Amino acid sequence: MSDIKIPVVVESVVEVRIVPATGCYVIEVVYEKTEQQRIESKYVAGIDLGIDRLVALATNKPGVKPLLINGKPLKSVNQLYNKRKAKYQTHLKGRIFLPNYALKMRSMHEHQELKTMYFFNT
Repeated sequence: MSDIKIPVVVESVVEVRIVPATGCYVIEVVYEKTEQQRIESKYVAGIDLGIDRLVALATNKPGVKPLLINGKPLKSVNQLYNKRKAKYQTHLKGRIFLPNYALKMRSMHEHQELKTMYFFNT
């Protein structure tokens, strides 16, 4: 085992939670942080969240172009996931526990989470 280092002053840690997740554990560290003073600026930005256009961003800062992020690919992936999940849930409903369907649903859920994280991080 190795020591896990966190970039936080140890005195400011309020609590540490260990949350079970699918196939792993997530460690959440809650700490207090002093709020920084607000800086007055002449520049502002507006963000509009949606479905087909996931994000629309505009600003009054010169030289910065407005940004549109298409949400249709993520919507499509989510619709397919929901369709497949419904199919497996109907097989599990009212029957004796079938490990194959439960295992398939778990792996499908993990795959969906990875696809979503990839979409937001690329």
